[in-house]
Amino acid sequence: DAGGIAGAIIAGTTFANNSVKDAKVYYSTAKNYASAGEIVSGRTGFVPDSTNNATNVTVANIVSNADELSAVLDATYNTDTMILLTNDIALSDEWDSHALNISSNVSVIIDGNGKTVSELTTSTTTNVAGFASNGLISGVNTPDYPNGPGSLIVKNLTIENANVSSTYESLLPASAALIGSVNNTHLTVEDVTVTGANISSDFYAGGLIGYVQGNYNEDI
Repeated sequence: DAGGIAGAIIAGTTFANNSVKDAKVYYSTAKNYASAGEIVSGRTGFVPDSTNNATNVTVANIVSNADELSAVLDATYNTDTMILLTNDIALSDEWDSHALNISSNVSVIIDGNGKTVSELTTSTTTNVAGFASNGLISGVNTPDYPNGPGSLIVKNLTIENANVSSTYESLLPASAALIGSVNNTHLTVEDVTVTGANISSDFYAGGLIGYVQGNYNEDI
């Protein structure tokens, strides 16, 4: 299945004020095209809260370059975490897509801070809950979901000129500019834009998300 925003969704996903422009999204040899192309997502730092009160701060992983971005997206989070981009990031090499594991009842916020991640090129897939997943984030998973889903919020990000592909070998592939597949995790995507993308998959493909599946112990 192919779609401008998402290839296939079961439950537990919220989208708000996102856009996909000037992108080609297709799956298998049928090459079903969807208009699409802008999107968001370490050193430890401190970020003032919405009141700008310096005494009320959130500990955050500060991301300013490709190496730091790779490190924070290839991780398991057991405590509530904020990831904050501070620079535009151009990815000059083939991107080694990673899986993000979020423990039950843990919340992770990826704030693109209005920045752009550009020139994403990846054909390397990761096994995420039985899917060959690929994207800026190959997949998001809550391994201990029977205790409650983890939560991921991605906001204020642009993804520009992304080339993402996945092929069928032994697992069903799922490709997207932002996240290839989401499993047993509550996902919220806000103010994320994908522009100038070429997304292909032998099965699931989407501009933002390739595939979403799982069980959720909350109202969406």
